[in-house]
Amino acid sequence: MRIGYVLGLFPKLSETFILNEIVALKKQGHEVVVFSISNPNEEHIHEEVQRFNILENVHYLLGRKKSRNIVKYGSRIVEKLKWNYTTENIANKLLAIKASKHFSKIANKLDLDILHAHFNGTPTQTAMLMSKTIKTPYTFTAHAADIFVKPDVSMLKLRISNSLATFVPSYYNKKYLRELTKVEEEKIQVVRPCPIISKLQKIKRNPEDYTILTVARLQKKKGIKYGILAVKKLVKQFPKIQYRIVGSGELENILKEMVSLLGLEKNVKLLGSLDDASLMKELSKATLFILPCVRSENNDMDSTPVSLMEAMYLKIPVISTKLAGIPEIVENGKEGLLVEPRNVNQLAEAIKLLLENEDLRRKMGENGKKKIEREFNIQKEIKKMLKIWKEQNSEQFTSYSI
Repeated sequence: MRIGYVLGLFPKLSETFILNEIVALKKQGHEVVVFSISNPNEEHIHEEVQRFNILENVHYLLGRKKSRNIVKYGSRIVEKLKWNYTTENIANKLLAIKASKHFSKIANKLDLDILHAHFNGTPTQTAMLMSKTIKTPYTFTAHAADIFVKPDVSMLKLRISNSLATFVPSYYNKKYLRELTKVEEEKIQVVRPCPIISKLQKIKRNPEDYTILTVARLQKKKGIKYGILAVKKLVKQFPKIQYRIVGSGELENILKEMVSLLGLEKNVKLLGSLDDASLMKELSKATLFILPCVRSENNDMDSTPVSLMEAMYLKIPVISTKLAGIPEIVENGKEGLLVEPRNVNQLAEAIKLLLENEDLRRKMGENGKKKIEREFNIQKEIKKMLKIWKEQNSEQFTSYSI
């Protein structure tokens, strides 16, 4: 098949689930063309982007030399105002119109079989408009902030109704969308995000005692401050404890100040964003992996964090929270431990339990890898998507209106 991916920013270091889909499709012989509103121009990119020559088939709207009017305005939004392509506002809707016109001119020459967008908001709005113009069906994946934070329910319902299908990463998300939009159940299909197994298979585990790892964007919903507070409670009992935090984001300076105020400079390290090789080293030496996710004040929360899956595949016991789709990844007491969000005492006790019990760590690690291999396998999930894409019905393009 020839598949057009419609994205907000590409390649984005934190969105490994999108890259994994694209790589899996290319490995099966499908052609993938990426239409991205902009390039995040991050310091690091995943090596698969280069290894599979993905950038050779990427078309951007913003940053082009001949861009004018709304495109120039859009460029300023992206560069100066930390553009959020999941936000529903007039500027993003105008940007979607411009993007759909630009991308449709390119797509008309490509004979695409399907369009697929990630994230409700500008990417899916662009895909829906393109679909109408080039007479090609579309699907989209709805994730977390794009549907949990002040969603425009009427627009969301329109995008779901006009799509061939809407994919979500968890049954929690499916139930949420069904209750929110009242669309028919068959329109929403669960397709799991998955880790990049080929990369993880290269890692040789050599755990260092009392080493705890978190890999996440530094955002409120990741709950990292609760991990730091839990370490503070444990540092007297485990003076050699090391909490290593990989990732960047808007809370970086606040978290660094917190570490300093708590006197934890020797025990907590914020490492920033890392390239693949450096991240693999961190994963190789972790004793535990924690991700103490919370629901933010604006209702944003993680649904199915891929970083948890990566740790589980490597047999690293994990600790997270009872939130959204996380219990679908980690069964409490089997593959890891789940605590209540924002409960520092529970989190500290869970960390203590696993640091002191090597047999339990080993058992949970083994269970975790088995679960990822069984339930979060990219080949199985791609099959679900391809089945729906190949059953497309071209008659829908005369039946829906925007």
